[in-house]
Amino acid sequence: MGYAVDTGENLYSVNLTSASATLIGNTNTGLFLEGLAISPGGGLFGTADSGNLYSINKSTGAATLIGDTGLGDIEGLDYNVAILLGTDLNTSTTTFYSINTTTATPTAVVSTGKGITRAMAVQNPTTAYITIDTPVYQGRSLVSVNLTTGANTFLGTLSQSIGAMDFDPLSETLYGLTSTGDDVIINQADGSLTLVGNTGGQFWLDLTIPTIPAAPAVPEPSSLLLLGSGLAGLAAWRRRQAA
Repeated sequence: MGYAVDTGENLYSVNLTSASATLIGNTNTGLFLEGLAISPGGGLFGTADSGNLYSINKSTGAATLIGDTGLGDIEGLDYNVAILLGTDLNTSTTTFYSINTTTATPTAVVSTGKGITRAMAVQNPTTAYITIDTPVYQGRSLVSVNLTTGANTFLGTLSQSIGAMDFDPLSETLYGLTSTGDDVIINQADGSLTLVGNTGGQFWLDLTIPTIPAAPAVPEPSSLLLLGSGLAGLAAWRRRQAA
């Protein structure tokens, strides 16, 4: 299950395996939320075409302004482990920025040498995927980017405009949502698309899929032994007190 925003300023939950979208609520920003990302702790954030950063209530869709990044249109947004990364819509070269979720302050990380990035998804700490415009305003090229050096590789031409995409952390499937409401699986090797279904004709702007929650720590056998000994001792003490 993921979260997605459309051009109507609406936040949805989306079942990506069945292509079903459920309306949560309107963000009421008065702006297009072009970027959407969920933190490892479950906090939902969005960036507008004005450069504003918002926190978003996952239950109601209501957006709260954090601040202005000063970057203008940020259309790619995703978490790289615990760091919120955003990509600016620059006509000549897109830059990845880390964005402070308390102050909205951006810090440049790496430049790609590619312009007009429409969507971005982090695969692992050193690799991200972006869609860029070819032709203009269509997000039709799939490119991988090294997040350390900025080196990039053209992977393929997309048959539909992809402005919303993210990785499923369990299967590592790259999902995309299109400008006509299609839910697709993106082949990471060549950019070919496999249709899952249509969510209802929305013009999707971005998609985010929650990361896998950390599993609770399992006690070591020695810890269990100590715990058992302690409980046995406590029981014996209580028996002596009662005698």
